[in-house]
Amino acid sequence: MSGRKLIGSPVLLQDWDDDAEEGAAKYWELFLDLLMVAAASAVADGLKENPTWNGFNDFLILYFLFVNGWMLYTHVTTRFEDGTFLHAMVLFVFILGNAICIVNANLKTSASALAFGALLQRIAILLMLFSIHLCIPRARTFCEKFGTLVLLEAIVLTLVTCIGNDHQASTHFLFWVGICIELSSEFSLSFSMTREELVPINIEHTKDRLGILLLVMLGETVISTTIEYRRLTEAEEIHEYRGYYWVLFWALVLVFFYTLLFFAMSPPPAFHALRRGKMHGSALMFFHKCMCGSVLAVGAAVKLTIEAVIVGEELGDFAVGLWSVSVGCSLIFLFGMRLLHYLGVVPSGSEPPHVIRLMHTWWLMFALSTLLPFLGLVFKIRDPVTSIATYAGFLFVLCFIESSFTHVLEPFLVQDAMEEKEEAASLKISSVPSFYQSTG
Repeated sequence: MSGRKLIGSPVLLQDWDDDAEEGAAKYWELFLDLLMVAAASAVADGLKENPTWNGFNDFLILYFLFVNGWMLYTHVTTRFEDGTFLHAMVLFVFILGNAICIVNANLKTSASALAFGALLQRIAILLMLFSIHLCIPRARTFCEKFGTLVLLEAIVLTLVTCIGNDHQASTHFLFWVGICIELSSEFSLSFSMTREELVPINIEHTKDRLGILLLVMLGETVISTTIEYRRLTEAEEIHEYRGYYWVLFWALVLVFFYTLLFFAMSPPPAFHALRRGKMHGSALMFFHKCMCGSVLAVGAAVKLTIEAVIVGEELGDFAVGLWSVSVGCSLIFLFGMRLLHYLGVVPSGSEPPHVIRLMHTWWLMFALSTLLPFLGLVFKIRDPVTSIATYAGFLFVLCFIESSFTHVLEPFLVQDAMEEKEEAASLKISSVPSFYQSTG
């Protein structure tokens, strides 16, 4: 039985010369993930209720506000550990702020309360960093620079809280200022600190956290198609059950093959983009946030599709455009993440010429396929079932073609992976440290 102290010192999980332990999500991180499911649902519902490009702007603000807060806490938990009661109380403030944001996820009527909830989250992060700054001299420079950016965001959110709900243009502008500060924080911190100032991150733990974030956003599509069915049948609003079941089927196909595309090609820590360098690690985090936002927009498109099936109408111009842009952008960001992981690694140049040609063909095929969903902006598919079936079927075909390539190339891919892992195992740390890198 392990006890909990009232107060104590946080612990540095690892340093550059330490062997990295396999990270695992803590129970309070999983609890926060449950809140993120509710947040994702609230954000997608907002876009469904306001299916316009102005509503899409609100969608982006809300999404990045939630995800940036989630990522701030991830940056702390993948570097430090604090199991005291005092830390638990600070964490409660963070969770409370997240809950306040969820119930006020409406920029038109609740911008001030929304900003206040986000402000509570940033204050909680600052308190965590202050405790780490006091107790761990090794991490003081890191905490000072990281805390400065969080403080700037807190100041912006304080201004939004004071302005209130009557000046929407000003609040939107300030929200975007704060979002840009946090989106750029990973780049600025990575390039502004030396190896001695940086605190390494646990790559395995971070991989798990990023994967969970994607599953949370994909889960919104499942929620849209299952819980919505129960609500509508109880209200006796569904009259075309066959159309609804087709939407349910294709939505699950969509989620399933998004999951395959992401997780099947995720590399091991030995040659993960978080280890390859400052730009690779920073860009990966940015691309992952954007990809998850695109996937959540797909969930909103599913909601609009269900509504069109229920009322027996065609998809409007916004829904048609949302399907095309969200699916296309999600694949572009996914392709960018693969480039960060594998460019210069697969192919390595040591394979037979025909294998190298096949790998280049695979890269080119995937790159071109990311552009195909944007054809939906030209060939507008307005039938709701046909629309979702088209994009879900496209992901199925893409996964099948990619699996055909990897089926043939598997011996060479495994060989490359093993060589890289053996090379990384012989080193304590990569030669170019980044904001994200961990020991091997």
